[in-house]
Amino acid sequence: MKLIKADNAPGFARDPTNSAVLATDLPALEAYRNKRKRNLNIDNALQDINTLKQEMSEIKDMITQLLAKKDE
Repeated sequence: MKLIKADNAPGFARDPTNSAVLATDLPALEAYRNKRKRNLNIDNALQDINTLKQEMSEIKDMITQLLAKKDE
């Protein structure tokens, strides 16, 4: 398969049979994938932290309500 280099996009080439744009800079592509995976992991961790904060707040509210009922 013969690829045609992209004029204004270094690291990319076009497949003449189907006009697909392909990444030819494999180390850069691997670095991009690793960064995207790392960012996804960070996003998931932040979502878990926010869920825990919300649940802790709900638990705190429940304890406050229980203590208020006990004092009545």
